[in-house]
Amino acid sequence: MFQPDWLAAFPLPKIMQAAHVVFDAWKDLSAFDRTNFNKRSKEPQLTKVITDRAKSLGRSRGINGSWLPEVVWNVVDPLTAEIKEERRTDILYVWNNEQMTVELVFEFKRLKKGAASRKAYLGESGLERFITGQYSAGQPVALMCGVLLDNHAEVVPAIRSALEGLVSHLAMVPQKSDTYQLCPSTLFPPTAEFDTEHKRPAELAPSHGTIRVAHVFLEFGY
Repeated sequence: MFQPDWLAAFPLPKIMQAAHVVFDAWKDLSAFDRTNFNKRSKEPQLTKVITDRAKSLGRSRGINGSWLPEVVWNVVDPLTAEIKEERRTDILYVWNNEQMTVELVFEFKRLKKGAASRKAYLGESGLERFITGQYSAGQPVALMCGVLLDNHAEVVPAIRSALEGLVSHLAMVPQKSDTYQLCPSTLFPPTAEFDTEHKRPAELAPSHGTIRVAHVFLEFGY
């Protein structure tokens, strides 16, 4: 499969290992209805517990790097020192070597059927954070993780359809196949279902100008 130059230079196998630690932590924790990890739990509770499990799994597998919950990203006015914007990422994985530092953001959204959930997933509190927002500044890759509270068939096809109507708004980049959704995912298969790529403002973009986002939809096992 064709790979752009930036992706060929990206340490994808290492980052795939780290992402699948998070996916496996989800699978373990969501297998049954736990008192403090279930379909009623809010996103911060879910992601803090996932991060704790991911740290343990990562150590047991000898995977380098750090999994961090609720990292704060601030936008500060350099003249007045006013904090103009403050956001908390759900999970941040950090890895580095002598050539680069990778900061991989996992943004989690609880998803039900209906327009409100789609807007939260695709809008300024979701996917847009990786395009015009401050998330993953200078990074080429990120993940949107939808926690399914209704059936996959009632949620995911509608999100994919909505994306087709937001190509311009989300600065989506057409792929080699002349589509805007890479399916299956080239980044984190088989768990991620598809990827989208987006142009970013120059001050937020990596050197090649775009960010590729993997879309993952997680289901409870009970």
